[in-house]
Amino acid sequence: MPKKRIFTASEIQKFCYCQEQFRLEKLEEQGKLHWPQKPDTHRLEEGIEYHKHFRQREAAVPKSQVLLIGLGVVFGLICLWLITR
Repeated sequence: MPKKRIFTASEIQKFCYCQEQFRLEKLEEQGKLHWPQKPDTHRLEEGIEYHKHFRQREAAVPKSQVLLIGLGVVFGLICLWLITR
């Protein structure tokens, strides 16, 4: 019977952040991947730029969401005021 694989929280976090990095680390652990002595700086810079833009996209909140949240707060305050009258 095959052994069940248990994933740790840090492995899940790594996979969610970058699936390619997770895959490469697993290959390296299995001895199937050997890094060259001199790193490929072009690909490294591309990866850094990708993650920088990814974080910016994830952090940006659309203006429509901000407006809806504001309207929800105002509506909630009006309801609270009407209830307490």
